[in-house]
Amino acid sequence: MEGMDSQYGGRWGCRDTVESNSYTISSSCGTFSTAYTSASDSRMSPAEAAATHSDVVWEQVVDKKGRAKCLAQEFFAGNGSIDGAGDMHVMEKWFTQLGVEWVIRPAAGELHHHTLSNAARQWSRVLDEIDSSMTGLFVDSYWEISEIAGMDVVSAWEKELDVTESETQVDSTIVRLQLARFIHEAMLRMCPFVDYIVALNPIHGVPGLYDMLDALLHVHGALSTALRLPSTRSVASSELKRVHGEMVSLLTEKQGKAGEAVWTTMEEIWTRILKSVDTDDSWRDPKGSSGIHKLTIFLTSYIKLLYTHHWSVAPIVSEAVRLGNYVARIDSNRPFRSLIIETNMFLEEKLAQMSLLFPDQSFRFLFLVNNSYFIWEELTELRDFVWESHMEYSVPSKIENYLQSYLHVSWAPVLSCLSCNTTFFLGRSTPLCKFESEFMRTYTTQKLWKVPDPTMRGMLRKAIVERVVPEYRKYMENNNVTTPRITLQELEEMLQELFEG
Repeated sequence: MEGMDSQYGGRWGCRDTVESNSYTISSSCGTFSTAYTSASDSRMSPAEAAATHSDVVWEQVVDKKGRAKCLAQEFFAGNGSIDGAGDMHVMEKWFTQLGVEWVIRPAAGELHHHTLSNAARQWSRVLDEIDSSMTGLFVDSYWEISEIAGMDVVSAWEKELDVTESETQVDSTIVRLQLARFIHEAMLRMCPFVDYIVALNPIHGVPGLYDMLDALLHVHGALSTALRLPSTRSVASSELKRVHGEMVSLLTEKQGKAGEAVWTTMEEIWTRILKSVDTDDSWRDPKGSSGIHKLTIFLTSYIKLLYTHHWSVAPIVSEAVRLGNYVARIDSNRPFRSLIIETNMFLEEKLAQMSLLFPDQSFRFLFLVNNSYFIWEELTELRDFVWESHMEYSVPSKIENYLQSYLHVSWAPVLSCLSCNTTFFLGRSTPLCKFESEFMRTYTTQKLWKVPDPTMRGMLRKAIVERVVPEYRKYMENNNVTTPRITLQELEEMLQELFEG
């Protein structure tokens, strides 16, 4: 892995998304629902919305922790202490209710109903559930919990649970140790999935590797989040500190293994892409289509995947630089940014090379317009974070240059017929006749060419109309043409039918 002009700007806005997720957990302590929607009432002031969001988040934290306490009590109820083994049926029931019963035995066939990426997302959600259950577990005062959660937890606790001052004390050490042991056991049952997914040998070539990378990034991200455990500097219990240390060691080991697998998979993807574009005709040859090439689709998806997980991928790329496995050629101070730009530049270079395989110059530039515009549309959200001047100016200017080149090679020859000083030959060889003949030939050829994006299709049609119609009108006015074979209206209507392939 070693290395639009203003008319295109201002159209892309951020879209607010509303996510909803809910499921129900049952135990001997009762039934808990985790239903939650991230939308807030648009009539609220920003302060009210923030306060409401904090209250809802805290309700979830309290609910998850309370649920985990009940399960921990069930888990150790059989032997009456926390020294012996717990009841694994409780653990299995919990995982089943969370929808990840296959976590207990990931290699035994329980995963066959799940795609790899779907299984990784479910696994990550459950690890987040476990992580949320640990709020306040390794601190000895609610004020420290308040600092972790970013809100006044003491007030929230008293308001929501209506407890007295004497009841707002930290859980007893034995209850916390019981919960810590239970969560540790849950993590021990979760982590073999990391070993399972790392050891997989993807099939289906590059697409299979992409699916594996998607899954690995979800797993690595969840492990990284879970590792944000508070320190135990203020914890009096040595046993709690020991369990905390074991959790950190376990999560660190699996995070490291997942991180190495992420980089190895990225390297394998890159190796196969390089080989494919040089030797595989299905990747190298556009196959006579002016539409979006599969290399464009894959690499833009790949870049978006890395960007989605950038907070997790960036340290992995930096570590690769430190180990000498990657040389950042664009921005040595920000290796992840460099990697993304290099990948995009590679794509643009290969598209330019592929376009040379088209014997028709008009078709070549239309291919470049389509693919460059697709890149612009798909990767717009990365502008501020990664591309800066490259994305803001280089890509739009390339699209404009390709568009102008297309107009020149396609329609300049058509318009040049109107300026020919050709003498009559059998009453037909006039500039207008030559124009009509050349126009019909170009129109018939390009009518079924493909421009898949409706916006770009409209922009191309508009540019052609603005180039051709005024010249045609000017010729008819200057030469007193009153009964042309193709009227101005018909000409424009025909141009609006281009690129419907």
